[in-house]
Amino acid sequence: MNKKKAIVKALLDGPKTFTEILESTGLTRPTLSNHLKKLEEEGVVQSVLDRKDKRKILYMLSEESIGLTTVSKAIEIIEKELGERLDDEERERLKEILTKYVKELIIIALKHDLDVENAERVIKMCISAFVTFNELLKGFYKRSGMPKQEARQIFIKSSLQFVEDEKGERGFEIILEASENLPDSFIKKWKRTNFFRKELIASFSSFATIGELMAKGGG
Repeated sequence: MNKKKAIVKALLDGPKTFTEILESTGLTRPTLSNHLKKLEEEGVVQSVLDRKDKRKILYMLSEESIGLTTVSKAIEIIEKELGERLDDEERERLKEILTKYVKELIIIALKHDLDVENAERVIKMCISAFVTFNELLKGFYKRSGMPKQEARQIFIKSSLQFVEDEKGERGFEIILEASENLPDSFIKKWKRTNFFRKELIASFSSFATIGELMAKGGG
């Protein structure tokens, strides 16, 4: 396992001392010390004195952390792919989506040992999934001919038939909520990016087909 990933995963359930992280990760002291320092410099991890024992230092994930990167770095990744800066509204909405939804998706991935080492790709994939789902929703609403709220409930009920367990259901809820909170101006921009067009064109076509079939069934 990636050493930084091992450290972040060890801190998911709360602050730990250096020794506790050592025991949890199995890393050597020099290796752990080196990677903790890098994670602190990157803003992913922070250290504080233990209130109960001032001789001890506790390490924890920072509020800005999302997996192996931070909200600020994720915004930079998004703006770099767009080739332009986000406007104020887009920036605030994206920060909220990254903090509330992307962070939870990555935590789920970390707990199940899924590949999240390439932080840049993970961020882009999450945003692309949200944009794709937003398009899927819009297509479903348009084709169903029903009031939006009624169509939304049918969409959720239909989609959950393909979900096998509670974990999958929560993942679906995260993507649904995030997709509904994306600014329309941002969606238009992201759909023009090379990453979205090259990496998700096949997935988008599949989603669109599924959305159309669901809409017909709902109608």
